[in-house]
Amino acid sequence: MAVWDRKIYCCFTLVLAAALGQRVKYPGRVCGVKGSTITLPCSFTPLESVNDNGREVLLEVVRVIWCKNHEFCQLTTPSVYDSESQNIDPRFRYLGDKKGNCTLQISDLQNRDDATFHFRVEMNDSRASFTDLAGVRVTVTAALGQCVNYPDSPVWAVKGSTITLPCSFKPLKSVKDDRREVSIKVVRVAWCRSPHMCWTGTPSVYDSESNNNNPRYRYLGDKKGNCTLQISDLQEEDNASLRFRVEANNRRASFTDISGVSVRLLAALGQNVNYPDPVCGVIGSTVTLPCSFTPLESVNDNGREVLIEVVRVIWCQSPHVCWTGTPSVYDSESQNNNPRYRYLGDKKGNCTLQISDLQEEDDATFRFRVEANDPRSTFTAPAGVRVTVGDGAQMEIRSSRDDGEFKRGEAVTLNCSAVICTIHQLEVTWFRDGSALSESGPTLYLGYLTEKDSGNYTCGLKRNKRTLSVPYSLHVEDEEEAALGQNVNYPDRVCGVKGSTITLPCSFTPLESVNDNGREVLIEVVRVIWCQSPHVCWTGTPSVYDSESQNNNPRYRYLGDKKGDCTLQISDLQEEDDATFRFRVEANDPRSTFTAPAGVRVTVGDGAQMEIRSSRDDGEFKRGEAVTLNCSAVICTIHQLEVTWFRDGSALSESGPTLYLGYLTEKDSGNYTCGLKRNKRTLSVPYSLHVEDEEEGTKAFETLLAVRLLLFSLLTVLFVIVTSIIIIIKRMCVCKKKDDSVSLQLIQNTAARVLTNTKRVDHITPVLKSLHWLPGGQPYVPTFLGHFQNEVLCSYISLQFKPNPPITFVRVRGIQSVTNS
Repeated sequence: MAVWDRKIYCCFTLVLAAALGQRVKYPGRVCGVKGSTITLPCSFTPLESVNDNGREVLLEVVRVIWCKNHEFCQLTTPSVYDSESQNIDPRFRYLGDKKGNCTLQISDLQNRDDATFHFRVEMNDSRASFTDLAGVRVTVTAALGQCVNYPDSPVWAVKGSTITLPCSFKPLKSVKDDRREVSIKVVRVAWCRSPHMCWTGTPSVYDSESNNNNPRYRYLGDKKGNCTLQISDLQEEDNASLRFRVEANNRRASFTDISGVSVRLLAALGQNVNYPDPVCGVIGSTVTLPCSFTPLESVNDNGREVLIEVVRVIWCQSPHVCWTGTPSVYDSESQNNNPRYRYLGDKKGNCTLQISDLQEEDDATFRFRVEANDPRSTFTAPAGVRVTVGDGAQMEIRSSRDDGEFKRGEAVTLNCSAVICTIHQLEVTWFRDGSALSESGPTLYLGYLTEKDSGNYTCGLKRNKRTLSVPYSLHVEDEEEAALGQNVNYPDRVCGVKGSTITLPCSFTPLESVNDNGREVLIEVVRVIWCQSPHVCWTGTPSVYDSESQNNNPRYRYLGDKKGDCTLQISDLQEEDDATFRFRVEANDPRSTFTAPAGVRVTVGDGAQMEIRSSRDDGEFKRGEAVTLNCSAVICTIHQLEVTWFRDGSALSESGPTLYLGYLTEKDSGNYTCGLKRNKRTLSVPYSLHVEDEEEGTKAFETLLAVRLLLFSLLTVLFVIVTSIIIIIKRMCVCKKKDDSVSLQLIQNTAARVLTNTKRVDHITPVLKSLHWLPGGQPYVPTFLGHFQNEVLCSYISLQFKPNPPITFVRVRGIQSVTNS
């Protein structure tokens, strides 16, 4: 046994050797404001008796104690409350007793109360005295009451691994500053490591405003409420307490929660246990904790390799960390293991544990320990697996059919499950009308139904009567029931939005008379009733409307009568109305009293899907046009819709699901929304409507006219230039025989006059100079005119503009024809 383990063993022997399965149920972490009063709800389970050499000794609690920051809380340990002391600090008030309630109240909370509190029970037999080491953590905050929700401490991890510290905080929204409300904005968040308390200027491992953060510390949170931190490549320096700080734009909203979270490192020998995710079960059920571990194969002992052999495996339950000597729920070397805990594993790598007949005491964290022939390879994986135990009050039946109405010969499958969690190995008892059925297991299959299968079905765990489910009402129509000719005509499925009004149109056909031993008895309807699932609407069943009751809910309005109309109207629709509604007729003769079990299914939506539909696809209109807007729910069609319309956020006087806008003007432009009057959450996505005004149309017309005039002018100028150049070229080619210099000069002058819009009477030389066509004082032929000097171009132009030959008339044998000579 390792030296460290021996020390732990000695301590645990003093405190826990006599703790025979007793435990204290502490609350979760409690956060309070300095000067306020907090209550720590607490309960404990003392032993009733112990065996003393074959003699049963009845036990009695003689003393109860609350200690602060002392794990063992015994003997001379300072206490904040001691039932046997007369010198109790009046700030600590014990609200419990010595039978099972250990609630403590702390008033005028002080900074020194920021600690972990433990409860101790002392009995008339020392073997039954115990302290529950888990304790309850109390955090004291500044006057503004801000707290950080750290994970449970300590967080165990192996050196070199990565851990995540889930964390959340609730910043203030505003503070009062000289009667003026100041909105609070978080401007900085930081994580610090002990011994630093994380005040302003304290060295930090992460600072949102720093660019030099250590990359091993990664902030996964934000400045709104998430303060999760991830630490990678864990080192010895991380074996410390970490605290979180919030700094805001107002110093009164800046705070550090000094309670922090502790990180503890394990040796990095590579040993580990693979625990499952948290497991949930119901009292009386069976759960299995699949588990595997990796033991070392050998260790080095002064250069000599020592082969490792696992000699013992143990499962422990919180608050114990599972060291040597810790009370265990399973020990491979013990002959006194509780048979409820069955080890399905081995000593090679499988550590699976099965817990049957689950009890409240199993609501804890379970940890696995390996002990080997060498203490260096003995280890406990402290992470553990969390088991949550429910009281089973949430068992429920789920059917393969939505409603409970069936015809003869049909089939149905019922499943019994727990609302709080999925349960394996479920040992279930089924009941019909309170009588146990022979079938067991979580699934009940009923094939070829008959009227004998009708009834209220319930299910529960065999070992826990408190788990009984809410009844599932199943009704099979028998032949006699259908043969009397009575029926109800229900509408199809009706859908509505929360807060709206719906109508269930309905008619029924009652009997006119029945035969009573050869005497005809006239039938009179004396009572009509509407019921809601899961009730089938028998006599005495809770109803939403009863013609003979004065206490009907005003939301349910009966629009029918007792002759044949059974219409029901439901206003201010609520989530509880999402059900099947059935109608019942009661007459002066029980043979004509009946319920139509089919019913009408009402579906209620949350109304978040209201939308506007327009009679026009787009939202662009001209003055004088018209449009119709319809407000409807995406999930279903709604009648009697009480709608409020808005334009740019301002309510309009119009109501109802349809909004008609005739002869539109620019004042009708805007963003239109609609929603149910009783449900603000139903507001639709805005529909944008734009009406073009007259001034806007005139400006657009004037702009278009100006553009057209400009284009026409440019085309005219271009046409004149091109025509002029063609004329010049033709003249040049025709006058080729004249002196070339004179011809070119004439062409040049003409081109210059065209380009500069110069009159023929004006002198041409200044114009040529302005165009730089007189280099060196001599006439200069521009590049584009130089090409006209060649014969090829003139030949091409001549072909393009060849004159038509003269027309001659030829007469041939009396027929006159026209030819070109």
